[in-house]
Amino acid sequence: MIRTPALTGLLVALLGPVAALATEPAAQDDGMSIYLTGGVSLTNDPPELSEFWDTGLGVGTAWGFQLSPQWEMLAALSWQRFPADEAAQIGDLLLSGPGGILEIASLDGRDVTAITATAEMRFHVPTEGGRVLPYLSFGWGLFNLTTSDATVTPADPGVASVVVLGESDTAFGVTIGGGLQVPVGARTRVLLDCAYTVGFTERISTQYLPVRLGLGLGF
Repeated sequence: MIRTPALTGLLVALLGPVAALATEPAAQDDGMSIYLTGGVSLTNDPPELSEFWDTGLGVGTAWGFQLSPQWEMLAALSWQRFPADEAAQIGDLLLSGPGGILEIASLDGRDVTAITATAEMRFHVPTEGGRVLPYLSFGWGLFNLTTSDATVTPADPGVASVVVLGESDTAFGVTIGGGLQVPVGARTRVLLDCAYTVGFTERISTQYLPVRLGLGLGF
């Protein structure tokens, strides 16, 4: 289970080079870029997200337009999937039947999917030499959290399986983070970034941290 202090430490570790590198404006071409990323998503809040679901996997894409050497505007889409921790989920569920509470043999489903569609601004920190290009980012937009249906199978073979219906919640969401880009060609960059994500879902906000490796292509 990962909490805010641990996430803060991870952000500092990833973005620590920014302070050492920020001196003079970096050479950046005006134009457009496409970004493709993938990585892991670390759960934070609510506590149930860490307790009953495992660390997720995620992918993302973004289209960016360079407004100036320092500022870039993007339209971004990301998808995260948090698989259910079957043992924890079974321990949390109570299945009633003949004779009282039934023992559960297995649970299939109940995964969580988070999708964000955001507008994002990136500030490319001025650097000397341009070998490593750090940036800070913040975004805002739509956040959707969906829990899939689950099939619960009782240990008693004489009792039929039960389907637990999933649910979906769409809300406003924000992201804040940053990353590092390393040019590997005239218009190609490898990047490492993270974007702490908060979705203001109905009962309590949903929060997680994607840590991603990706590729940026300028044109």
